[in-house]
Amino acid sequence: MRSFLPVAICLLSVSLTLCSCLPPRHHIPPVHYYTLEYDPPEGQTNATVPAIIEVARFSIAPDYATLRMVFKDGPYRRSEYAYHRWHADPADLVTSFLRRDCNRSGVFLAVNDPGMVHAPTHSISGSVDAFYERDKAATWEAVLELTVTLSKADEPDVSRRILLQRSYTSVRTCQTRTPEGVAQAMSLAMQEISRRIRSDVAAAILAE
Repeated sequence: MRSFLPVAICLLSVSLTLCSCLPPRHHIPPVHYYTLEYDPPEGQTNATVPAIIEVARFSIAPDYATLRMVFKDGPYRRSEYAYHRWHADPADLVTSFLRRDCNRSGVFLAVNDPGMVHAPTHSISGSVDAFYERDKAATWEAVLELTVTLSKADEPDVSRRILLQRSYTSVRTCQTRTPEGVAQAMSLAMQEISRRIRSDVAAAILAE
């Protein structure tokens, strides 16, 4: 047994020497998640639009169908942050916040949540056409573009089913050139477009 002791000590010494020669492990930065955040609209007491609204899940353009925050830093370029991501798919964020705002505004008789049994009278569908950070020389901007379609749920005549189809764009300057600044600016853009959509939808239904 004693004859193996020098060999074991030698092997241990070689092992420690090799370990000390290995390159240090690189520190992997933590992933930071962001979401939209703004106060819902102040609700009115009585509904002014006698309609039950359904907000269907929005589709999204392929360039932005990712949790990673997308930024444009040159012509024809789209890049992504590796460690800064949206907490949910941008299409789900837009759908959820528009549904919340329609509900909390009190303008409509009711707004269907997923799983509700009340049959809607009208449906809002749409697409997220742009959802990204645009880098300029001195500032960053949050760019949000949505296309929305309002249709009557119980209209058998296809030619009369669509009441409204409109595109909306909002560009907001980021207060800080950081991913958090982008999330804040994108929240303001969503708040603005949501307000415009609700106003246009209400007007289109009342004009029937």
